[in-house]
Amino acid sequence: MGKGRDEMAVKIVHEVARRNGKTSGLSIEDLRVCDGLQGGVGMETDNAAAIKRKLASLKGDHVKALFATRKLAFSTSMIMVVWAFIGLAFPLYVSPPGHARTDDRMPSFPVFSNLEDRSTETDRHTSPTETPVSSLS
Repeated sequence: MGKGRDEMAVKIVHEVARRNGKTSGLSIEDLRVCDGLQGGVGMETDNAAAIKRKLASLKGDHVKALFATRKLAFSTSMIMVVWAFIGLAFPLYVSPPGHARTDDRMPSFPVFSNLEDRSTETDRHTSPTETPVSSLS
């Protein structure tokens, strides 16, 4: 919290407690006792050290279990391949009008209704006897 600035950290905790109508019994001595429990070694606080701490807790055991047997490895690989194809194909079906797909073969799902071109939407809903507004001018 204070990154080695114990006095500032204690002041901030007391100020937060005061604004919330509470009192805090935290003191600088309490923080120094905690430092003593760690062996007097301060924690590195830069970004690289934080990333190293997070990555140190990751173990590959949960991923290794997916490849424990030949059949499980094959099933896991096939699922990964299928999801990769889905990821590659999805933009072809859901791209905005005028980009990758410009024809009327857009799936007519309610989710995709906001992606269709609004000018063609009004033209589709006019009856043959009605004249579209855009052709009057």
